Order: sequence, then structure tokens, then C-alpha cells
Amino acid sequence: MNILKKVEDFSKSISGKIFANYSLKKSSWFGLGGSADIFFKPNNLNELVLFLKQFGHILPFKVIGAGSNILIRDGGFKGTIIKLGKNFSHISRLNDTTIVSGSIVADKKLSEFAMNNSISGLEFLSCIPGTIGGAIRMNSGCYGYDISKSLVSIQAIDMKGVVRLINADQINYKYRGSDLPKDLIFLSATLKGKKVETKIIKKKIAKNAYLGFAHGFSIHFKFIKPRKDLNIFMVAPKGPSHLVRSEYKNKRGVPCLLAIEKSVSNDTKNIGLSYASALGGGRTGIIETTFREECETDLFGEQVV
Repeated sequence: MNILKKVEDFSKSISGKIFANYSLKKSSWFGLGGSADIFFKPNNLNELVLFLKQFGHILPFKVIGAGSNILIRDGGFKGTIIKLGKNFSHISRLNDTTIVSGSIVADKKLSEFAMNNSISGLEFLSCIPGTIGGAIRMNSGCYGYDISKSLVSIQAIDMKGVVRLINADQINYKYRGSDLPKDLIFLSATLKGKKVETKIIKKKIAKNAYLGFAHGFSIHFKFIKPRKDLNIFMVAPKGPSHLVRSEYKNKRGVPCLLAIEKSVSNDTKNIGLSYASALGGGRTGIIETTFREECETDLFGEQVV
């Protein structure tokens, strides 16, 4: 019996969805890409465990979340795409400072949940597209914060269908990555913040403040809709963070891209130029662009899978 026939037979025993030769266009924000040999959307953990125990050692896998930072080849994916179902989108407060979140909860939703429950420390997630599962994998962050600073533990499952609890102190995080095994599927995360009044959290962004980005994605695709009173700019160094730092320490700099989306105060370009210069970009070059141009060239140049 071939694999597709076995998967078809398996699909009859579960309530989740399994498709063969499934178009992945609807699974990416860009609406692009070919098909996956198999597309599996389990409704619950038990279905995922059973599927992995039977097929995890046979088929290549890739897990996708919101599809916010992925480009899919026209040739598709030769293997199984797993997209977790709505039962993995739970979110709750464990105590006054701790949240338990399913892995497919949107970063912005978790940030809002924390704010509404007077938990500070997760505000940075409000401007990051994607889901908590992706944030764990990439160690997502901005403005001096990242997910590793708030993480208590994660629940994950391996390709053998074994569920594991991994404490944060067992993970070696680095800039936009970690040593977590590539074959783990993240199920949930426990995150800890600080008890702060909601009204104080809301005031962290002052009126007519300057909201800076290092990537054009969230603004260009309108996944973040800033308040109307904010000045919006982007400074994107054209190099990884370690290079930006080493060049700066050596009194040089990495060229920066500068884009102004909105200037309520009429001086946003000057603020952006100052910011880029402070990073060292003024020593080598500051190139004016748009959020769209930076986003599209970055995605096609670095994120194609």
C-alpha cells in the first residue's frame, strides 16, 4: 500500500482535514506557491500524535502558522504541510503575571490579551506579524525585547508523536534563532511578564511619537495599523545585527535604508536620518526607499523556501 493510500485511510478515522496535492496559495499572505503532496490540519492534539506516530518517520514535514513570513515555490513542497487547527489557539491567564498561549495565537492578540490583563513585558509583540509558534522558533523581538526574555516553558511534539515540556533555561537562544531541534512542532507556550496597570501600558506610546521599523512588512501589508497621530519611519541596516555592531565598534558602519511612511510632525525624515546615523549608517550611506520596496526585495532575497 502506497503512502497516499495509507494517509487516505487514516483520514477516515479523524475529524481533522487531510488533502492530497493541496494548493498552498491560500496558506500564505502573498497568495503564491505550488502544492503540497499532503496537507494536514489536525483538530486536536490526539490526532496530531496519531498522525506523527504513523507517518512522522516516513514523510518530510514542514509546519506553517499564519503564513506571514513565507514565500512558497511554484514547485510546492514534496512532503506534508501541517497547519494546526483552532484548538491550538487557546489563551488564558495562569496567574497575575503569567499567560499560557496556544502556538497559533497571533503575536498581536497575545500582546493585547496581556495588556487587557495588566501584564507588561509583551508589548513588543503587538508590531510583529505571525504567531507565537513562529516567535518561539525565530526568537522574535524588537525594541530591545525578544520572546526569550518572557518565556517560561514550551510544550512541543516531535516526529515520533512524543509530547515534551521544555523549560526556557534548557534553550540556548540567539538573535532570531535557537538550538531547538528543527523537527519539533510547538503546541503552546507559557510566558511571564510584570503586573502593571493597563492604563500605564497603553500610555507607553505617547501622542505624536515616532514609530520606527526595521522592516517594511507589517506596514506594507497593513497587519499593523498605527494610530493616526504617529509618525512612521523605517531604518533598515543592510546587514545582520552582529555586523552592524562590529562595524560600529570599528568606527565604520553598515549602509541603511530609510523610508518615511507618514510625517505628522513634518520632521520625521530628520529623525530617521539621525537614527540611521546613530547606527553608523551615516558613515557609509543612507539610501531613501519605501516600505514596499524594502519589504518585497527582502522577502524575495532571503525568505523564499
